[in-house]
Amino acid sequence: MAPVSFCMAVMIMLPFHFSFANACRDDERSYLLDFKSGLKDSSGRLSSWQHFNCCRWEGLMCDSHSGHVVSLDLKNPSYNLHEFQSRLSGKIHPSLFKLQHLQYLDLSANFFEGTALPPQLAKLQRLIFLNLTDAHFGGEIPLELGNVTTLRHLDLSRKDFNGAAIPLHLAKLHTLTFLSLAYARLGGEIPPELGNVTTLRHLDLSHNEFNVAAIPWQLAKLQSLTFLSLAYAQVGGEVSPELGNISTLRYLDLSMNLFNGTVIPPQLGKLQRLTFLDLGDAEFGGEIPQELGNITTLRHLDLLAYPFGGEIPLAHPLESRRFAGWIKDLRSLEYLVMTSVNLSMASEDWGNALSTLSNIREIYLYGCGLSGTLPSVLNLTHLSHLDLSGNSFYSSLPVWFQNVSSLVYVDLSYCDFNGSIPLNFLHGSSLRKLDLSYNHLRGVIPQSIANFSMLETLDLSYNNFTDDLQLFGSIVDGLSSLRRLYLNNNQLSGTIPDTITKLVRLETLSLSSNNLTGSISPSVLDIAHLKEVDVSENQVTLSVYSSWIPQFVQIGYLGLRSCNLQGEIPAFLSTQYSLAVLDLSDNNIVGSSQSSSSQSFT
Repeated sequence: MAPVSFCMAVMIMLPFHFSFANACRDDERSYLLDFKSGLKDSSGRLSSWQHFNCCRWEGLMCDSHSGHVVSLDLKNPSYNLHEFQSRLSGKIHPSLFKLQHLQYLDLSANFFEGTALPPQLAKLQRLIFLNLTDAHFGGEIPLELGNVTTLRHLDLSRKDFNGAAIPLHLAKLHTLTFLSLAYARLGGEIPPELGNVTTLRHLDLSHNEFNVAAIPWQLAKLQSLTFLSLAYAQVGGEVSPELGNISTLRYLDLSMNLFNGTVIPPQLGKLQRLTFLDLGDAEFGGEIPQELGNITTLRHLDLLAYPFGGEIPLAHPLESRRFAGWIKDLRSLEYLVMTSVNLSMASEDWGNALSTLSNIREIYLYGCGLSGTLPSVLNLTHLSHLDLSGNSFYSSLPVWFQNVSSLVYVDLSYCDFNGSIPLNFLHGSSLRKLDLSYNHLRGVIPQSIANFSMLETLDLSYNNFTDDLQLFGSIVDGLSSLRRLYLNNNQLSGTIPDTITKLVRLETLSLSSNNLTGSISPSVLDIAHLKEVDVSENQVTLSVYSSWIPQFVQIGYLGLRSCNLQGEIPAFLSTQYSLAVLDLSDNNIVGSSQSSSSQSFT
């Protein structure tokens, strides 16, 4: 869907004057009423389509001199709010195509029931702007559309063309500046002839099923192009070096494709106006060209090497032996993703490189082969998201985090950190996620965590913390936003504190595999939003659990494995419809319901 600013610009370009005062022509009013008769308008958007002067009708504009209808804007006004109550539905009446002076037509985000795009659109020979995005048309793109040579803006995105090809006739639209066919399930080839539409400034072919050998090099002829997206388009082969000649490009997205180990063309470093470059998860291989450091205008750089959670690395993974040399020149950079790229360098080297990126806001360097001690000083005052997980630092946590008050998301899991958490490890109240899981941290959980009033996820699992859990219970007053708490697989002791009930938004509580004792208070399991609880492999006792289990009807998973439970499984558990999984395995359960495995209730 076109940005509002672009639409306004198109309206300004239209060679007519809008008027709400002049009466429209009788024949055109009749055509519009025919068009309305084919629509279902449950929200009453077209209730004004009654009185004599159709130039005053909702969504219509007329030429001030001739009275001809020149603009029909019936896009769903609530679409950006993900609401559908205001959308029109039905079918297009042929009378619409008798509005021969129509220059602006927007029917986006309505529901035309899968009917084919009408070839009669070609009768609108003065049409400049056409937006049918997400209007639930079907069929194929009609060849006749290529005859509307006045078109400057064409948006047919978010449709199901079911593998149909882009018709070559679109290449006849020699005045087109905006073309979006994104999310359209198009197939076949990308026509090289599109390179002849040299007026194009915006070309979006993302989220399709082209499955072609290569991106046509002829697209490099589009020397006015500022936006090019082929993300999720199932294209492969080699990326043509000629793309580096489109000097006007500001946005380039080739992510999520099948380039099968081919290299990133160094010529992309010639795109001196580029602010957005996404080559993530496109199966590129080899060395990242250091020429990318020449694009000093870059704000967004994504070089994700393979999907999160991917178990099989690429045969030719991306690497950058010169990372510290070229990344420091991207001083405008705000967003950096190099997840699973092989950097293989000491942390002080990349730390020195990153220290020059004074505008950086998000850094994702998951699984990049970084090692050594984290830099002692990094002046990244605007940093909000940091993911260094999956590296091997074998050091204590750095203290420079306390100088970054803007942090919202921190993931330092699987990093082989050791020692204790510094008392002033982090500073600021904006933090929402802190993940320090799968490290070798020990000691106590610092009281300063209570300062994170916005924290929603705290994951300290799989470490060696030896706190008395009652001490952690003394800091929960400051964690009023917490939704997910993972303290499992540590060496925590003591009893589960009743103060956890103050975490009124808590949804997940994982305390398994510790040294906890005592019994769980019924009030803990009665937290309003609590859905998952796991206290397995502790020494908790629940000798009276049958009397209070009915209270926590909102819980879907309850793990009580290896908890030294006694007695029978209560029969009423089968009526607890929210409880999907109850794990009572490896306990001293007796009676007719005895089991050594998880029990599932639906």
